[in-house]
Amino acid sequence: MVNDSSPEQFPIRLLQHKQTHLYYKSPGDWTSSLEEADHFTDLSSAALICRHQHLEEVEVVLNFGQPTYDIRLSVLP
Repeated sequence: MVNDSSPEQFPIRLLQHKQTHLYYKSPGDWTSSLEEADHFTDLSSAALICRHQHLEEVEVVLNFGQPTYDIRLSVLP
């Protein structure tokens, strides 16, 4: 899915832990795989998960298919 370059696929919105660099998969579960990570439909959904799960030290990653183009947004508690 990440390597598909169709415009409707990007950006992929993910949550990533700043220290471990793992991606949020589900409550209490993190993964190193972009494909296994939870892909959020919008930034609000990602922010709500952070709030409801009391996630700290995370950032929203907007992934455009290549790490060079990733945009990272800090999530404040």
